[in-house]
Amino acid sequence: MDQKAVSDKLQRIANRLVSGSETKIVGPDVRITLKDSTRQGFLRLQELPRKPLKRQLQRATYSDHFKSSWIPEWRTKEGQYVQITSFGWMFGVENIANMAKLSSTTTFDKGLAAVRKAIEKAAKEMEKEYKRLFKEEVFYYERRELVPVTQQVLTKTLKWLDNVAKSALEIDEVFYLNVEPHDYDPIHINGTGIRGTFEWTKFKFYPTEDPSANPGEGMSSFYDEKSAGGARKLFKLMKGDPALFEKMPEKQFLAVLAKSKIGYSYNPTVWR
Repeated sequence: MDQKAVSDKLQRIANRLVSGSETKIVGPDVRITLKDSTRQGFLRLQELPRKPLKRQLQRATYSDHFKSSWIPEWRTKEGQYVQITSFGWMFGVENIANMAKLSSTTTFDKGLAAVRKAIEKAAKEMEKEYKRLFKEEVFYYERRELVPVTQQVLTKTLKWLDNVAKSALEIDEVFYLNVEPHDYDPIHINGTGIRGTFEWTKFKFYPTEDPSANPGEGMSSFYDEKSAGGARKLFKLMKGDPALFEKMPEKQFLAVLAKSKIGYSYNPTVWR
């Protein structure tokens, strides 16, 4: 299956995200990551390294952080929730991604513009909904009592809605060496000597046989990177033939790190 087919398949999966899932779509110059969560999800567009080389690459992150903030509760006079378009769904990462129509052909600039447009559209839809409800007999739940929704309450709600839309998208820059390449996938080793995960800027591995481990508490000594540069060097080294490292004893693997001048830290088991 080619890269486009894989990315298109991932997009279809993203359309039915479940809580806690994470999906990646890789475009010509962007990696799109979607993570859905019951508390806080995010949609991230990361510009990828390419020619001509840029030392600082843009990253745009949309976060539905509002799920843990104040949300206006409009109810009937009997205290029941007013049936309106779900705010959590409207501004959820999956809906924003669907409205933005992100796909494997999306570029960073077009993706960023599409996400901004989707956020604006979601805000306008919710604004229309709140203004419509204002014309009806609804109440606002405040300090454990119901009070009529006044113009002041509507103004407060719309101001909050505007702030949510403006603060939901954050744009920053990442040094190009800290951005995973286009064809990146973490390397997982479960060998006879070591087991662990090796990523672009970090790694962590455990000795398969650890006489100092405490099985009753699930404790074991481990090794991790001393620098992102060392992690990148090891990742490139292992990517050529991961199966080779599956067969290495711990001492031989550590010898490879020493020969390649890849720094690491040893974290022994600490008895309590």
